[in-house]
Amino acid sequence: MTGGIPEKYKHMSKRIIVLIVLCAGFSACNDFLENIDPNEISHQTFWKSEAEATMGLAGCYDALQDEYLYKPSPNGSGPFNFEFMTDNGFFTVYYDWMQGAEIARGDHNASSYVLLGFWTASYNAISRCNEVIHRVSEMPDGSIGEAAASRIIAEAKVIRALLYNQLTTLYRDVPMIMAPQTIAESQNTPKSDKATIVSAIIADLESAAEVLPPTVDKGSELGRATRGAALALLARVCLYNGQYEKAAQAAQAVIGSALYRLHPSYADLFTFEGGTSDEIVFSVRFKGTGLSEGGYLSLNYGYPPEWMVPFRNLADAYYGTDGKPIGESEVYDPADDSTRDPRLAANITTPNSYWEWTQSQWAWWFSNSPSGLFYRKFQ
Repeated sequence: MTGGIPEKYKHMSKRIIVLIVLCAGFSACNDFLENIDPNEISHQTFWKSEAEATMGLAGCYDALQDEYLYKPSPNGSGPFNFEFMTDNGFFTVYYDWMQGAEIARGDHNASSYVLLGFWTASYNAISRCNEVIHRVSEMPDGSIGEAAASRIIAEAKVIRALLYNQLTTLYRDVPMIMAPQTIAESQNTPKSDKATIVSAIIADLESAAEVLPPTVDKGSELGRATRGAALALLARVCLYNGQYEKAAQAAQAVIGSALYRLHPSYADLFTFEGGTSDEIVFSVRFKGTGLSEGGYLSLNYGYPPEWMVPFRNLADAYYGTDGKPIGESEVYDPADDSTRDPRLAANITTPNSYWEWTQSQWAWWFSNSPSGLFYRKFQ
């Protein structure tokens, strides 16, 4: 064997060399796969200033604009969809494919998109809030002022509490995730009982109310959570969970601030101009109908939205202007909506409603509604 590798062993040596190269390759591939995405902002380079912390907080507010949370959309489960899953309305027969229709019919299951979408959107927003709360609290000295950091963390806690209140109201016991997690950790988080979660978000809201400003600039900061928002949500959480004395105290604090008052016109409150009303305690902000992030609030190409319609008993529940049910009212006229509580005309389109159509067009369109009604709110 001193003259080199015998011929009969050369093929074996080639295989050994190939195996060595492959092993080295796998090691290199493993290192490559574990590299951080160079296009992604890392924690090592972000969270270094108040501006970056504010950007992170904006992501929390942005998550609320998901169509499964607060963005009205025929394809999601926004505010309108939820309303028509109740006994206030229903999805018309040609649109029973819409998400939420199966819940209204009572034939939904664990695979229903509306359930998965709401769950996923909620925890996506919670994850963003956890990231802000954790990262801002650990920002280096001098990178952000104490007051600014405290406010940003408090706002993230309010948003997180809002979502957990919804989750526990719908599902009761759910996973309580209060810090950033790895993918493995998020897949194995057990449920926490509702009482534990409620106690945690009450504590968060109480601490947030001590930090947040009573008002914000309606030009540059409109939509950011205030002390009133934290207290109003605290009142709701306590009310929903039988803590009535604490709910009353929080509500009284909101009333006592003298910062909020009923809008002069109920109908105008739900217009673009009403978006800055002193009646609004907290709202999810959109740029406006047809403007980038605008929700599905515009007129349905010039005619009433026909995919979800109110039940007749909802319209009949509005009293006459004399404060009596329509069956007892002395002023009620079925052909004149002005004889009814004005909120009827603001919320529901009836055959008496004014529309820039001819009477024959109007009559034909109403034949598309089994109840003879359409919704008008936000239109």
